[in-house]
Amino acid sequence: MTVAQIEQKLEHHKTVLSESEAKLDELRRQRAKLALADSTKNKTEIAKLDKEIGQHIFDCNNLPSEIEVLESDLAAARKKVEERERSKLITNQKKSAEQVEILSKQFVEILEQAVAANSKLDLAYRNYCTLRTATKEDCMGKSICRGSAGSLKYLFEICKKEMQGELVIRQPMIAVPI
Repeated sequence: MTVAQIEQKLEHHKTVLSESEAKLDELRRQRAKLALADSTKNKTEIAKLDKEIGQHIFDCNNLPSEIEVLESDLAAARKKVEERERSKLITNQKKSAEQVEILSKQFVEILEQAVAANSKLDLAYRNYCTLRTATKEDCMGKSICRGSAGSLKYLFEICKKEMQGELVIRQPMIAVPI
């Protein structure tokens, strides 16, 4: 049975028990009134009430045990559902971990290429600046960017260490105005 089915059955049993207890008290009072009035005259009605009282006594005696079993079944069913959900979460977590690993490797490779390109850019820019100082001419003409002053290499080294399994405490990089 599903959790919902067990909950529905449990609720039904609790309702029947509550109704049986209430009805049992009412039937006993009715029987007592009939017996006190004239038990011989009300014999047939008392017999009917005795039969109905017997059914409610049966329910009141047996339903608590059935409710306990249903509550136990409900707890087990909920635990099963939780375990399935946890299993799904773990599967999704493993997929996510694989994706992070792949992207991390790609990121480090791109950073390595960026550090090499940054180094070449920095060298070319320094060479241009040296020539500009010598010629006192600025022939660049277009907007350019200058290489990183080490922050790119710093990030690359940190990421590379992390990929090798080292625990690295990252320090915030401070932007230095140029």
